[in-house]
Amino acid sequence: MQKLIFLITFMLPTLLLATTWPKMLITPNGGRLTLYQPELEKFNGVDVSARMPVSYKPEGKEEIYGIIWTESRVIIDRNNKLVKIKDIQITKAKYPNATDEKTEKVEKFLNDQLAENGMLISLERFRNSIAIIEDLPIVKDKMSIDVPLIKTVFKDAVQIVIDGEPLLKEVKNTDLMLVQNSPFFIAFVKNEYFFLGGGFAYKTLSLNASWSMVQKEELPNQVLETYKQYNKGKNYIFEEGKAPEIICTTKPGILVSIKGEPELAPISRPSLFYVVNTTSDLFKDADKSQWYLLNSGRWFKTKDLQNGPWTLVQPDALPQTFANISNTSAKKHVLSNVSGTVQAREAIADQVIPQTATIKREHNPKLTIIYDGEPKFKDIPGTDMEYCINTKDALFKIENKYYLCKNAIWLVADDTKGPWDYALKVPPEILKIPPTNPHYNVKYVYIYDYDPEVIYVGYTPGYQYSYYYSGTVVYNTGYYYPYWYGVYYWGWPSCYIHSATYHPKLGVWTIEAGYWGHRTIWFKPYNEPNIVQRTYWAYQYNKMSDNRQDNINKIIDNRYDTINRIIDNRQEAIDKWKGRDNHRINNRDELVQKFKDKNFKPQQGKKLANNLYSDKNGNIYRRTQNGSWQKIDRNNQWNRYQNVSPQMRQSYQSRNRSMNYERARSQMNTYRSYSRPNYRTTIRSQGGGGRLRGRR
Repeated sequence: MQKLIFLITFMLPTLLLATTWPKMLITPNGGRLTLYQPELEKFNGVDVSARMPVSYKPEGKEEIYGIIWTESRVIIDRNNKLVKIKDIQITKAKYPNATDEKTEKVEKFLNDQLAENGMLISLERFRNSIAIIEDLPIVKDKMSIDVPLIKTVFKDAVQIVIDGEPLLKEVKNTDLMLVQNSPFFIAFVKNEYFFLGGGFAYKTLSLNASWSMVQKEELPNQVLETYKQYNKGKNYIFEEGKAPEIICTTKPGILVSIKGEPELAPISRPSLFYVVNTTSDLFKDADKSQWYLLNSGRWFKTKDLQNGPWTLVQPDALPQTFANISNTSAKKHVLSNVSGTVQAREAIADQVIPQTATIKREHNPKLTIIYDGEPKFKDIPGTDMEYCINTKDALFKIENKYYLCKNAIWLVADDTKGPWDYALKVPPEILKIPPTNPHYNVKYVYIYDYDPEVIYVGYTPGYQYSYYYSGTVVYNTGYYYPYWYGVYYWGWPSCYIHSATYHPKLGVWTIEAGYWGHRTIWFKPYNEPNIVQRTYWAYQYNKMSDNRQDNINKIIDNRYDTINRIIDNRQEAIDKWKGRDNHRINNRDELVQKFKDKNFKPQQGKKLANNLYSDKNGNIYRRTQNGSWQKIDRNNQWNRYQNVSPQMRQSYQSRNRSMNYERARSQMNTYRSYSRPNYRTTIRSQGGGGRLRGRR
C-alpha cells in the first residue's frame, strides 16, 4: 500500500497541472477526490476569489458533494494561453452530508496539495469564467464618437494613407526622398511618386492624381535599392496578376472596396444580409434598406452606400438580427462587437486579463531615451502632470520625479537623463490620463506587488490599444494624435489607417494592412531576458531588434503546437509511467492492477463530465446528458431543478465554448503566425509597411 501511495503522490503534480477539468486525486486512505472547474467571484488582475464544486468518494462508500471557497494568485501567459493558479488557500468548505471530522480531513489534504502544486487552467476557460463575474474592474473611459471619412468604390482598390501633407526625407547618396509620415513605402524621385505594395509597383505625378502600375524594368534602380536597404537586404518580390487600384488619402479614413455590384448572402433571419465580394464587414438590413459597416470595433450605417452620409451606431442600438448571427457563420467574429452577446462578454472579460511577469531587481535597467533636442513637456488636461512631447517614449513629470513606461515596465528617475530605477508603484496620476493623450495606453500597465528580489508586473490589452466601449471592445480610442517632426519623425497609431478586426479565439486585433493581408496589432513587451524571469512553462521572453518582422515570426511560429506538445508529452509521460520498469517498484504489474482497481486513471479527468456547478449560497447543481438540471438535497439525492439562474446558464455556455476552443486547438497541427509590429517604430514588410525613421 505504501508503494501505491508513493505512485499516486508522484503523479499528483502532473494531474493538477493538466489543463483538463475536472481533476481527480486519490487521498492517502484510498478515497477519490474530484475537483470541478472553479467559478470566479472576484478578480483584480492578479488575485482571484473563487468557489469550486468538489466530490469525495470514500473507498467502498457513497459519493458526497461539497464546495470549497479559495483565495489565490495567478500567473498569466497570454501567448501560450495558459494560467497557473498558485498560492491557493481554502477559506471555507461546505460538505452538507459529511461529518465535521471528514470535512476537516478532506480540507487538509486539499490544502496541502493545492498549496504545493497549484493548478493549471487554459486561458479560454479562465476568460470565460471571468465573463460571468457581475462587477468586472473594467476601465470605462470615453472614446471618440467622431465618424471618419468613409469612401465606397465598386472595384478592387487599396487605400494608402499619409498623415497630412507628405514629409519628404532625402536618402543619402541618392537623389531619392522617402515619405516619412506613412506606414507605406512611398518614394519620390524625378518629380514622381513610387509606391511598392502587394507585389506590385505604382507611380503618379501627384498624390491627388491616379496611380498607374509600372513593371519592374520601368522602376528607377534606386527605388528598388532603397527598398532593399530598408528591408535588411531583402529584394522586393513582384507578383503576377491584375493589380488593384490605388487610392491615396492624407486623412485617416475607411475604404470599402467592393468588386463590382454588391453580392448579398443571407446571414441572419429575417432580413440581414452580408456582402460577399468585399473584405469589409458590410451588411444590409433589407427591411430598413440600411447598410451597416463594422471597422475597428465601431459600427456605422447609411442609406446611400456610395454617397453617404455615414453615422455612428452604438453597439447596443443595433437591430436584434445582428445578435442572431450564427456562431458558425462566415461573419461570426462580429458577434464580439454586438452588445449583449456571449462573445461580447468574453471579449470584455479578456480586457481585464493581464500578461504578467516578474522583474528581477538585481539587474539595473539599461535603456536609452532619444530626445529631439532638449526635453519639452506639456500639461495633460485634468491631471497634475506633464508628458514629454519630443520623444517617442511615454515619459511623464510628476512632482519633480520622472516616470517612464518602456516595454511595459515602469521606471523612475530624478532627471530626464537618468539614472533609471524600477518603480515600485504606479503613481495615481497615471490613472487619470485621458484618451485624448497619445500615451493613454500606458495606464493599462500595472505594478501588482514587490519584494526584495522581484517586482510583479503586468499589462492588459489596453496597452495594445484594445479598449472597452459601450458593452463591446474597440481598437484604439478614435482620437487623432498629431505627429512630432523635428530631426526625427514620430507618429501614433490610428484607428482607420488599417481596418482592424477582433478575433475572439485569439483575443487579438488583426489589421488588413493594405493589399498584403492581415497582420496582428501587437507588440511584445517584457523581451529583455536579463531582467525577466522565465516562467515554468518555458514561455520565451526574447530580445528583439527594432526591425522585428522576421524575429517575431520565428518566436511565435506554431505556438499552439507548442502548447499541444507540452500537454501531449505530459500525458505520454503518465502513460509510460504505468508500464515503466522502475527500481523502486518491484511488483509493477500487481501495483498497476491495484491502481486500476482503485478506479483511478490518469486520463479520468478527460472522461468525467465537467458538469458540476454551484452558487454563492453553497448549493450544488449538475447538468445531465439529456440537458436537464438537477440539484442535490440534504439527503445527498439529485432532484430535477427548473429554476436555473441566467448566470448558471451562462456558466454552462462558457464551459462548452471553452471546451470547443480547446478541442479545435488540440486538433490544429499548424497555425499561421501573426506578425506583431510595434507601431511606435514603424516596420517595413513585403509589399509595404513602415520602417525605422532616422535623422533627416
